Amino acid sequence: MFFEDGLSLFVYIKFLTNLDPKLPAMLRHHVQSSNVCAIGYDPESRTMEIEFGKGGAGYELNRLYHYFDVPPEVHQALMTHWSPGRFVNRELKNDYVYLGTVQEVEP
Repeated sequence: MFFEDGLSLFVYIKFLTNLDPKLPAMLRHHVQSSNVCAIGYDPESRTMEIEFGKGGAGYELNRLYHYFDVPPEVHQALMTHWSPGRFVNRELKNDYVYLGTVQEVEP
């Protein structure tokens, strides 16, 4: 499914196995947030990886997003922002192409 949201394009992929191996593996750092769990960044590919919290009705979802062509200063701003979830919604969602993946987890 494709959704257009302003300048960004959201590709929603439901999966039960591993992520696409072409995406860079990166170390994620946990952050203090009610919405965002952890953030990773690969400076070579300028890819930022954001893991969101779990939730759902009857099952849990583990949501992982990759944002592409993100400058290092934007990653640094996110890491130091008082509200990572708000920063993602206001600064990333409409300005960067991203890939979202969802993994179902048994309750």
